[in-house]
Amino acid sequence: MQQMTLFSTQEPEMDPRIQSFRRMADNLQKEINEKRNPAIGNQNLTSRRARIADGMGKDADNLEKIQLALRGMADDLAAGTLPGCLEKISSRAQVEHLLLYGYYPPNIHNSNLKDIQRVMDKVCTITIVRRAVLDIIARMDPEACCTYLHSADEARALQEIIRLANKGPKSDLRWCSFDSARIMQQINAGATDEAKFKEVHAALANYLRPPDPEVLRKRKIKELEAKLIGQKIDGFFPTPRPVIELMLQHADIRAGHSVLEPSCGKGDIAEVIMEKYPDIYHLHLVEWNYQLIEICRAKGMYPAQLDFLDYEQKVDRIVMNPPFEHGQDIDHIRHAYDLLNPEGRMVTIVSEGPFFRQGKKEEDFRYWIYELGYLAHEIQLGAGAFTGKESFRQTGIATRILIIEKDE
Repeated sequence: MQQMTLFSTQEPEMDPRIQSFRRMADNLQKEINEKRNPAIGNQNLTSRRARIADGMGKDADNLEKIQLALRGMADDLAAGTLPGCLEKISSRAQVEHLLLYGYYPPNIHNSNLKDIQRVMDKVCTITIVRRAVLDIIARMDPEACCTYLHSADEARALQEIIRLANKGPKSDLRWCSFDSARIMQQINAGATDEAKFKEVHAALANYLRPPDPEVLRKRKIKELEAKLIGQKIDGFFPTPRPVIELMLQHADIRAGHSVLEPSCGKGDIAEVIMEKYPDIYHLHLVEWNYQLIEICRAKGMYPAQLDFLDYEQKVDRIVMNPPFEHGQDIDHIRHAYDLLNPEGRMVTIVSEGPFFRQGKKEEDFRYWIYELGYLAHEIQLGAGAFTGKESFRQTGIATRILIIEKDE
């Protein structure tokens, strides 16, 4: 059972560490917000920027853990129930090291200690520093590889010798490796050996809440989407939110409608449909790429895994962004039209190619649109609709929105 402590020298609420811990926790919030919403989030998405943003997100996760521990310690201090093993903690740096990092043995390698002994008389005249270092040297076992330190003052003294030796242009201890900061944090916090370190770590970890399932779900989606950046997936150009909003303005989706998004990719259009039209009868999704399907499933969507041209379910509304390569947008649009119920409507992205290329497929497509007459109309998007920070994958290809109704 973990030891608890009550502070007998002063009332718990008067303990100055309570406000100190709370202030430290509050001061972390700005840093957390900046890492959650980095400046690169307003720039065009690239593989490098995605990696940076992911790293900053993980940094924010760790800062939130430190924040929770600081607030938990403040609350326990106020209640008089702070675990005894945490009594000596007083700083954010200690919490960070003891909570997030592993045990660092409070020792110095004997080869480094011998180097310090060799230069000490030359670089240091401070009596208290020399005395502390001489105490360590006196304990050095020639048969051992390291010498353990007994206090933070000893670690501080060693670091001072190293600092003084490395002050000049010709450093005498430039290769000396000694992480005095970590050792001092541990010793000052009472974690003087590995068993005590584990005890302190466990007590701090108790302040962490179990991960929120929704947060974990969003994190998984973000990680899966990040893996797509830089990959070549034929026909995969996710629809930016502003374009989706414009498409849905013309889709006339109503309660009770069945809606289809073919070639749904990672579910961008479907997400907005679900958000705006929760009362639709059914949302059908089709996607052939398993990696994209995995992202959809993480979002709570379950696309049929097949080529859309093999899909046969009739629906009332179709909202889609088909692949453009080799005139596939024509094939998908013609097939989608066949799937519309009477009085159905399709809103689709289409490239400029079908409207100017001279191939037979393109000519037949233009003639079909002409025959539809008032049942088909277009909205020009131009070449910039799939660029900018809203675009997951950039392309400067010119596009249109095509709205087609079925009257039979």
